Amino acid sequence: MGDADFEGHGLMGYDPARNQYTGTWMDSFRGFPITVASRFDPGKKAVVRDSDIDAGGGNIVKIRQVQTYPGGGKRKLEQFLLLEGNPVKTMEIFYLRRIQKEED
Repeated sequence: MGDADFEGHGLMGYDPARNQYTGTWMDSFRGFPITVASRFDPGKKAVVRDSDIDAGGGNIVKIRQVQTYPGGGKRKLEQFLLLEGNPVKTMEIFYLRRIQKEED
């Protein structure tokens, strides 16, 4: 993405019939929505999100995102490209909760 501006929006909800979280994601990089399915992995204390993404020309690639919450208002998101089932890390993002000051 380089120096390009990036903005994305997602909508996620729990689907009790499938016993998983399902949703959509759209961002300024792709320009079209993708469908995602998520599950909670209690062993890793992580939300694991799998997606099939069109990389162009009908070439579908599998992506996995793993989101963990190490505590202290922190969140970590790792993204992997699944090549023949083997994960290759392509992105890592660390989030910090901003402290809100009370207004007088």
